[in-house]
Amino acid sequence: MEIGQISGWDTVKCLFRFEWRWPAAPGELPANYGQVVGDRGRRENIPITASCVAVSMVGLGFWSTRNEENPVALILSNDNDPVTFRVLDREADVEAALVDCEVVNIDAVSQWSNGSWKSMFR
Repeated sequence: MEIGQISGWDTVKCLFRFEWRWPAAPGELPANYGQVVGDRGRRENIPITASCVAVSMVGLGFWSTRNEENPVALILSNDNDPVTFRVLDREADVEAALVDCEVVNIDAVSQWSNGSWKSMFR
């Protein structure tokens, strides 16, 4: 059963995203909430106050060597339901999704999965 087709590509790259947490400032959250806040995005956006950091592969990008700047399409984890995926092929949607992702060539993924991304951290 085919649910879609992505054409016009010849290179696949992996998309990673960081998530981080830090202690909430006094009064930042209601007292009955857990006193930890967080965010996600690219490595350079991680604040120095982050108390823990994680990285996950969140999707695949399909590029054409004729236009290496913008991918043809992305298959990306849905933030609201991480066991489902979104397929993005409209240029504006693709660009918006890439703002929060690190694009990693296939040949460098093994370095990311064994934790060597930490050496590139700050």
